[in-house]
Amino acid sequence: MVTRAIPSEAELTSVRWEERPWLAMLHALGWIPIWGFILGTLFWLFFRQRSRQAIFHIQQVIQFQILLLLPMLGWCVLTILARVLGGILPMLGSALQRGLDFSAIAVLTMAAVLGLWAACEVYMGRRWLYPLFGQRVLQASIRKLTEE
Repeated sequence: MVTRAIPSEAELTSVRWEERPWLAMLHALGWIPIWGFILGTLFWLFFRQRSRQAIFHIQQVIQFQILLLLPMLGWCVLTILARVLGGILPMLGSALQRGLDFSAIAVLTMAAVLGLWAACEVYMGRRWLYPLFGQRVLQASIRKLTEE
């Protein structure tokens, strides 16, 4: 009878050297809205039978996209409301629009910094977990592997 070893956190978060450029590219481009889903899906299709570590990083990028798309969706809705308000009260609408634009730039800058930081860490072979949800994705991955 063959028993499969359950990977530890260190084994699951490490990346083999031949996968590093691909996963670094995924992290680096994953901060751009919608690209993370498209690239994540393509990478998942390619790596799904090959590497648990790659799947873990792909899951992190997709979770990062979800976290990034929520403020962007809010920005779109509030921009429409600011335009409507701008038709009624032009000064208030333009001030609200400037604040919304500043917040969108701040969110995208933070996402770019995190994405590039993740790309550098993964390319150098270091452990990388996104700050808000990386540990949760890791625990879910380990739980899923123990059930198999």
